Amino acid sequence: MKTPHCDRVAREGVLFKNAFTSNPKCSTRRATILNGRNRWELKEAVSHNGLFPEGFEVYPDLLERAGDTVGLTRKG
Repeated sequence: MKTPHCDRVAREGVLFKNAFTSNPKCSTRRATILNGRNRWELKEAVSHNGLFPEGFEVYPDLLERAGDTVGLTRKG
């Protein structure tokens, strides 16, 4: 699989030893991680069905446009 940007992050990235989330629930926490916004900014993206309304870019889409191969396993 071709993942040059993820490979670069692994080589040159930063290790977080003390990180926090704005929401302790699983689906809503993933939503905040995927696009870097706070949960109160994400409308229905913070519901447990994991749907993002139009207008919210997510990290995997940015990687794919930059040339990485992006896949989906289990949760969408």
